[in-house]
Amino acid sequence: MGFFVKRRLMQRLTQRLMQRLTQRLTQRPTRRVRQSGFLLGLCGLAACASSPMPPAPAPAAAPAPQTVMELIPFQIGVSTYTVEKMAKEQSCTGGLGAGLISAKGPVEVYRMRCDNGKVFLAKCTLHQCEAMQ
Repeated sequence: MGFFVKRRLMQRLTQRLMQRLTQRLTQRPTRRVRQSGFLLGLCGLAACASSPMPPAPAPAAAPAPQTVMELIPFQIGVSTYTVEKMAKEQSCTGGLGAGLISAKGPVEVYRMRCDNGKVFLAKCTLHQCEAMQ
């Protein structure tokens, strides 16, 4: 691929990204300034100065409710090794291993993401673990 082809591809991708970001920003006017700053900082990546920003589309009449997803950091628990052995018996391997998704205590819940896309869950009560699925 030549230099000019790559440059044009980058410009198109940047334009699409800018359109998506402006749509998201116009749909929710109460967005934080940080995201609009990101939008302005993105113009430095490509030739945004030479191409004007597209007009903002009209906001939708009734935006669909969005689900909020919380990311849980990976945390090793007391029974992590036991849960990983249980998952391996059910042909679930890979990933970071079994991570604790509940608070530490007498009852703990572990989650392990398998290579085949499935999720293995186990509940351990006083170090006695059993699969939840």
